[in-house]
Amino acid sequence: MAATVAESLGAGQDSELPPDVRFLASSVKVLGRRLRRPESEDDPPHFAVFVLKPMGRRDPAVKEFELVWRLDEAATALSGRLWLTNEALNFGHALAQMPAESELISWLIDDLELGEYPTVIYDPTVDGGRIRFYPSGLINLGDVQTYGVGDLHAVSADEVKGIVDFVVNNSLLTPQMQISKGSTWANPAKYWVASNAEALIQAQLRVALKKEWPVCDIQHEIPVRSGRFDLSVSFFDPASGTWTHYGVLELKVLKDRSATGKTTYGLADNQTAVADGVAQAASYRDNIGASWGMLCCFDHRQDADDKCLATLPANDSRNVEVHRWQIWNSSEPLRASGESA
Repeated sequence: MAATVAESLGAGQDSELPPDVRFLASSVKVLGRRLRRPESEDDPPHFAVFVLKPMGRRDPAVKEFELVWRLDEAATALSGRLWLTNEALNFGHALAQMPAESELISWLIDDLELGEYPTVIYDPTVDGGRIRFYPSGLINLGDVQTYGVGDLHAVSADEVKGIVDFVVNNSLLTPQMQISKGSTWANPAKYWVASNAEALIQAQLRVALKKEWPVCDIQHEIPVRSGRFDLSVSFFDPASGTWTHYGVLELKVLKDRSATGKTTYGLADNQTAVADGVAQAASYRDNIGASWGMLCCFDHRQDADDKCLATLPANDSRNVEVHRWQIWNSSEPLRASGESA
């Protein structure tokens, strides 16, 4: 019972993720749960295909499908079947009559007209099991992410920084990039920063980290002894009922002015924010026993530079990585700086 409760701790957090990301995470979790069952050794050595298309029980399109109403328990074989399911995989319609591999894609796209829906394909025969995720459906075979079932490893701070780099360079760098997901700027021309800037950045990082490591729990705003941390990367092992916390991320938005422009922030204010962030990251890391702590600074200031980090001791014993990313108020100064977007 304790292991079941512990394994469910991340479920509420995952419910806030976009449907396709939650679908990926649920598929990985259910496949892992099935592989841990001793009887899975007798499962067919064929593809399992999960399509994010929940169907009603009486829908005539699934009259030849078998309804499995507790799919998330992985009590039945998953491979050798097509599954039409929801984002949590707590139920699914299964069809066991699948064609050969050479005909599988055309069958799914042309015959069943499922090519536009997010799809996970599990191949148990390659490298101990490979998962291919098509977030925009099989009509776009080039938009795919692959995962090895045995790929779980300790997630390093360097790897996480790489994900933050990607999010900044592809979604946050300028206001033009931010249009589709909400802007961190209230008035970029005046360097007024939105009041929810940190929350917007946090939400994008959660999605990116979860897509990179779907087997991990990307927790956010979890209260611990010394406060409430912004993000963590962790893994729950259901076999032992234990958590491994890889790292904690503390996020800070550096700025000149508030969302209304009425409050100004000087260098000393931003230096204080950085120093507080280091202390928080170190404390939260130690609270949960994580391996590393990281402070991520998103610098919206007009004269952005590393002076905001100058008050940190060169040999800070708290051992927290500190990184700063400049967020530009338009594309023009970015181009003038010589940096590429």
